[in-house]
Amino acid sequence: MQSARINQALIPLTEAVDDICRYFFQTGKISDQASLGRELEHECLGDLVRGDLCTGVALLLQDGRAASWPFAHIWELCDGSRLKQVRINTFGEYSLAEAVKAISSSSLKSSKDMSFRALIVLGLNMGLLHTWLSVLASRRHVNEKVYDPGALMRSSPAMDAVFYQLCRLLTFPFQLFVESESMDDLPAPPEDQGASLPGGFLSADAQGGSASFRVYRDTGVFQNVEEKLVIGGTEGPSTWSLVFVCGEDQRVLDVGRVIDVTAGDVSAEQPSFTITFGPRTRTETFFCDDMVACTQALHRLLWNFSLMRTPHLIQHREALEKRTRESMSFFVHMARAWYTTATANKTPQSPPPPLPAPLQFDIPDRVRVHDDTGDVTSITDEASVLLRKEYLAQIFRTLPRRLQSRRLRLVYTTDEHGCWGEGEGEGEGSARFSLTNFLNRTKEVGQTVLVIRDSKENVFGVFASEGWHIAHGYYGTGEAFVFKLSPELKIFQWVPNSNNFILQAEETGLGVGGGAGGSALWIDNNFKHGRTNSCPTFESEPLSTEENFLCLKLECWGFIKPKAARVSSY
Repeated sequence: MQSARINQALIPLTEAVDDICRYFFQTGKISDQASLGRELEHECLGDLVRGDLCTGVALLLQDGRAASWPFAHIWELCDGSRLKQVRINTFGEYSLAEAVKAISSSSLKSSKDMSFRALIVLGLNMGLLHTWLSVLASRRHVNEKVYDPGALMRSSPAMDAVFYQLCRLLTFPFQLFVESESMDDLPAPPEDQGASLPGGFLSADAQGGSASFRVYRDTGVFQNVEEKLVIGGTEGPSTWSLVFVCGEDQRVLDVGRVIDVTAGDVSAEQPSFTITFGPRTRTETFFCDDMVACTQALHRLLWNFSLMRTPHLIQHREALEKRTRESMSFFVHMARAWYTTATANKTPQSPPPPLPAPLQFDIPDRVRVHDDTGDVTSITDEASVLLRKEYLAQIFRTLPRRLQSRRLRLVYTTDEHGCWGEGEGEGEGSARFSLTNFLNRTKEVGQTVLVIRDSKENVFGVFASEGWHIAHGYYGTGEAFVFKLSPELKIFQWVPNSNNFILQAEETGLGVGGGAGGSALWIDNNFKHGRTNSCPTFESEPLSTEENFLCLKLECWGFIKPKAARVSSY
């Protein structure tokens, strides 16, 4: 029962991570993934994170406790006056406190919801989101007071699953704009993308001065070997390094290999701190008379390095993937140590709360917007509409969740806006009129649903994950899918690692999918003749009963973005 409840409760978070992974896995090139990670170029990534992932994390933090602002709870744990006496020992605790402090003093401070989403965005940019969740889970004594016994934040198996899901996102180069919700429009992309910082209102002190401390290391052979630890500066091969100097010898540790720095007990006779690093997880303990200042300097260097993490990730992807696996196993191991099982507690456990109802959306309206007056009228299931209400439930269930609550607008239909039967015959002039009119009417729409009825009464189509535009080659993301509506309803989604032949628009026509088997759908530039084949991109069967079909009607539907698109509360 407990396992079923955990799986059910984590569905929003798990599906959000799956969608983000599918978004990045549409290409196998590192350079292409770097471009996909820039929100200034791909607004849909910001929608995935703020609309889906943030909701999943918020539901996790609210499970088993009274309703409250998630960011307010985090602020109390990290920066609230009544808990300031909590000493910061690890880099996770230090970085979370710094992030909360920075967001609380930014333009986002007026809204707890926007502050919470900015914290999630910043955690993804810096590669620290999984670490921050582990910090919140480690506040065991606080969690016992505010969470019910069956809450996810007090469940070791649940938090293991959460850490695993979040660690899947570590290898992706996120460059999200932290303050986007406090601005009307995103700024223009900078010319030098490699120099852009993921922190937004934060900045990394890459040229900060170095600090040095006398430390003692117990080697097991020579007791208390004295070394000079140089943190940052110019003595090492780069600013992002730790240099241990012992006489004429020196050891250099790249900051990118450091997983954590943990401070020991200040009141101990010999204060010490521990550095955990990869690629094979190892730890070294050092004794230092000025341990507090030393660990603060180490945490500050790691913080600045994390702010510069995005370009570093692209250059050292292979090393980071190794570190990711080590980091994941390390934090899962720590999570198990943080929790006390019910057997050890020997205290009765309350029964878990009932399973939460899955998130559901009502099927939105279909509307028509008058070109001249802007009047909006609803569309019913009259015979002239191909996308009937009986088909919408299955199609909307497959759409990205950020689109599932948006109304559909009829943007183009061959009955009203031009087709191969109009113009002076069926020559080049009428074809150019139809394709040009279609592209002009859909160029500002973004994602669309294209539906076709052929001469054999087959109804089929495609969800286009990007706006249609003339281009040399393919474009689009793995969110695209093709479908059959009549005589039977089937949906074929993009198959990861198949190919990147998603959408194609040329002067000769529109295409979807490709590969050895052929295109899932192709229709010529006058919207008259088309063909469909089995397609490896979607592992789809032919969408029509005939390979070469005659198009009788084509509809294109866009999504109306609500004016108040920001979530006001969770």
